[in-house]
Amino acid sequence: MTRLSASILFFTVIVVGMVIVACSSAEPQIVEKVVEVPVDREVVKEVEVVKEVEVEVVKEVETEVIKEVVKEVEVVVVATPVRQAQEATYVMRAPEPNPKRGGNMKTAFGVTMTNFDVQQGAGAHVLGHLYNKVVTKNLTDGLRTIAPDLAVSWEAAPDGMGYTFNLRDGVTYSDGTPFSADDVVANFTRIIDPPAGISSRSKDLLPMIDSVEKIDDYTATFNLNAPTPYFVELLTSSPLLVYSKKSLEENNYDLRKIEVAPGTGVFRFVEHIAGEKWEFEANPDYWNPELPYLDSMTMLHVPTWPDRGAAVLTGQADFSWNISPDTHAEAKKRQDIGAVTYDCLNSHNFAINNERAPFDDPRVRRAIHLAVSRQTQIDGYTPVWEPTFVTRWIPKPSPFSTDPNALLQM
Repeated sequence: MTRLSASILFFTVIVVGMVIVACSSAEPQIVEKVVEVPVDREVVKEVEVVKEVEVEVVKEVETEVIKEVVKEVEVVVVATPVRQAQEATYVMRAPEPNPKRGGNMKTAFGVTMTNFDVQQGAGAHVLGHLYNKVVTKNLTDGLRTIAPDLAVSWEAAPDGMGYTFNLRDGVTYSDGTPFSADDVVANFTRIIDPPAGISSRSKDLLPMIDSVEKIDDYTATFNLNAPTPYFVELLTSSPLLVYSKKSLEENNYDLRKIEVAPGTGVFRFVEHIAGEKWEFEANPDYWNPELPYLDSMTMLHVPTWPDRGAAVLTGQADFSWNISPDTHAEAKKRQDIGAVTYDCLNSHNFAINNERAPFDDPRVRRAIHLAVSRQTQIDGYTPVWEPTFVTRWIPKPSPFSTDPNALLQM
């Protein structure tokens, strides 16, 4: 277990707001009234009333007496069905009353990728700025809760065997294609049942999904094969970006060579120079009118940790993460730079193909395990990682821990 060092100068913060949208009402009932007046001539009036009332009014005039009789005439009015407005529309916004807007932010970390399809290996930490998910983590409370994204609300079936999502109306992809439930169905069907030749990095993440069903243009239901209380939490995972069904169909569900498929995200694609940078600009048609606060963003490709920290220290970048301990220590001395350290539970593993000799022999695998020096590994990582010491969460030690006596008997 290790501790990451990070240097951050990041000036965009977002919070939660709720805008209540009034629901449409049915058409008013129209009631027709007939007035009969016995005089030298007959006068007929139509009056709107709530109930039948008979009123006799006698007026003295020079030449005539007018008697008014008000009768209620029943009129059947058929209300026209109207699609109700969304109960609530959620948008993120900064907690400050007057957040700073404008400018370009530069980041410095690794941004290269082998292809451009997030389900087949592309980096969601880069392309995620161009798309949305069904739901997302709430940035305003430190990712502690789940916030609406392309969905505005959701509910679980009473038996826990499904979740229904009410989707956001009025969202469009950057090519003008309207977003709808069809896009959700197409994306998650590709994930759980990818076509031949298409890989799905999230298939194993979502084994509980049996099918995804379109209820109407803005409602989709995920049918599960087992109750999964944490299902909505899973949908916040970084690779679960929602491409348009149109893009998927036009490219046979394979976006590996499509540099940037149309998206609904807060930014739009401007330029990509392989091994150097990505350039994005604010999406003027973004569905959240509060965002983005930035005019643009430049994501520089900086693969090595010392160079990442140096980029921030020298003003070449505004933000980085996974920097070297020495540049982090220097950043902590600077008043103009925010330096933060986060504990994390990252782990690295060494996999052995136990179907090939001699690794198919459990004794060989055990010997390798005993022979590896844990302290040597710690010493090797220390220049770039800081060890994190935590309390034991399992009451008994691992049966695979190094046994000094067994090591001597090898």
